[in-house]
This record gives sequence, C-alpha cells and structure tokens, in this order.
Amino acid sequence: MKTPGPAFDFNSFCFDYRISCLDGQPNFELAIRSPFTVKHLQVISTINSLIMKTNIILLAAASLALESFSSLQLSVSSKKHASTIGNPISSRHPFAYHYDSVKLISPFKYEHPVSENKQAYASIVYPVFPDNKLNSMVANAVLSPLRVKYQFKNSLAAEHPALSDIEAINNSASAYRELASNFLRQFETEAPGEQLKAYWHADIHVRVLFEDPDFTAVVCEKDYFTGGLHDLYDHQFINYDKRTHRLITLESQLKPNTQEQLKSIAERIFRKDEHLSSADELEGYFFENNKFDLPANFTITDKGLLFFYEYYEIKPFAAGTTQLVIPFTELKGLVLPGSILYGQMNGR
Repeated sequence: MKTPGPAFDFNSFCFDYRISCLDGQPNFELAIRSPFTVKHLQVISTINSLIMKTNIILLAAASLALESFSSLQLSVSSKKHASTIGNPISSRHPFAYHYDSVKLISPFKYEHPVSENKQAYASIVYPVFPDNKLNSMVANAVLSPLRVKYQFKNSLAAEHPALSDIEAINNSASAYRELASNFLRQFETEAPGEQLKAYWHADIHVRVLFEDPDFTAVVCEKDYFTGGLHDLYDHQFINYDKRTHRLITLESQLKPNTQEQLKSIAERIFRKDEHLSSADELEGYFFENNKFDLPANFTITDKGLLFFYEYYEIKPFAAGTTQLVIPFTELKGLVLPGSILYGQMNGR
C-alpha cells in the first residue's frame, strides 16, 4: 500500500514524500531534488542524529540544511529497515526452495523504555534449498560478523561498544537459534546497567533474488540495534553457479585482462550517477587514496551487473547505500562465453 504525497517547495527545494506499508509497519520516504556536488557529502552526516532522534516533521526541516542535494532517498521506518536492493531478475522456473525462520524474544522488560520496540528480539528468515552446499553458504552469511566495521571517521567507537562482542558471538555460533539466543543473552547481561533503556533487535532476512536451473542469487540483509545512535546494517550477496556448485566470482564471468576496462566503465557510470565530471576529485568519498574502486558486493539483475556499496563504505551513514548498475550493453566484449553472466545477458 503506497500513498503518494503532493510535491511542495521550500526555498527552491522540491520535496516528494510517500507513506508506505512495509511488513505491516508504516514507512515514510522523503526525496529531495536539487543540484548536488560532492562537496556536500560531508554535510549529509550532520543530520544523522536528527534522523534517529526526531519525528518526520523535524527530519524534513533538518533536510533543508542541505543546500545542494540530489535525489537522496531518506527512509525512516518505525521498526524495520526497508530493503534497498534493486529489482531482481524474474524467475523463469518453479521455485525449488522454501523459507524457514527463527524468532526469539527476551523476557527482560524496562520500566520506562525509550525505544519504539516493546521488547528485545532476534529474528532470522532464510531459504532452504535442496542443494546443501548452497545452504551452507547461506549459513556462513547469516552467522558471519558484520563485514563493514563502522569505523569510518571514528563513528562507532563510542556509539556501539558491544560491537566487538557481537562479532565474537557471530563467529562462535553454530546454528541460527544459537545465534539468536546468544544475541539476546548479551542484551540481558548488559541491559540492567544501560543508561539508554532501548531494546536491542537483530533482524536477519535472507532473500532469494533469482533462481533458475543454472543460477541462484541471494542477498543476506542484516539489521542490528545494540543501543547506539543508529542501527547497524550489512548486505552480503551470494551468487551461486548450480552447474559447478561454486560461488560465482566476478573474475569467473569476465574475459582475461578485462578488469581494468570494467572498472573504467563503472567509474564513468558512477560519475554520471553522482553528477561529477571526469575531472572532479573523489576526495569527498571514502575511496582509498581518493581513487575509484568497485565493491566486493555484486549480483546479476535484469539490467546488468549491480554493484552495491554498503553504509559507510564510500559515503556517510545518512547518505545510505549506493547501487551502481553496469548495463548489459556496456559489457559486450568483456563477458566470458559460457559464463552465467553471458547466459543472462543473452537471455538464455
């Protein structure tokens, strides 16, 4: 259910807003459209605490501080982080998997909680495949620690003191239920001494993006809250070749010695998406040595290769994640014949 709101203009800023329903929870989306330059990336981070501490009206007001901001989607959900992955390829075959789930709730109660959640919980939703090797890959993604360490600009040193403990829990967990149980046990141990009486949560949702006889694409989306200024998010893609029973790497899909050409194409698209010229520096982003690079996270969509930059990977938290799509038309001459990417590109 989506209810579009009328566009309105404040001091030459044009806003669009939309109220939608995500898994039964209200979700407010605000889009701001005006010229944007990389110099304003750092300004975005200044409204981060306002996003988490104020209501929707104050969020809109805080956004006015961004003098040159382009096409940013700010999504504030009352309980759950909305998925940010683009459209997957439509499956052309009957599903050969089903979903299962684990959800545990802590009995611990605060007298005067400050969070909207009424209880601490850990929820894991995951697909079960007939291929046990793929199931093992899904389990590794679910049980692994957050891959983005949230250490850019020393942002989490004070915000999430329990992060290292949670990572240790993830590494030692042998099953989903144990992971959920250990997470809540950690909360119950620390909750009595917490000044900020906010309930923790762990939402892990593994979604199947595509499934056919040769190829399965999966994304593991994690949303942890451990009492800091904002949730901790992580996305991990699994691209699985069912013919070889192996994880698909980018190198396995490309002809030899074409990686730099792919990166050059990707940077051109990135600069266009970010409204940068070829001469503009990338110093406002978090690229190492201010040099463009592709993220490890990628998958294959109906449009081409999708690369996914995580929160904090190249931009401040408030700027969200970044998706970069290289269309199939740009990949001609680079893709290895017989690869999964080649088959999808040619409508196998």
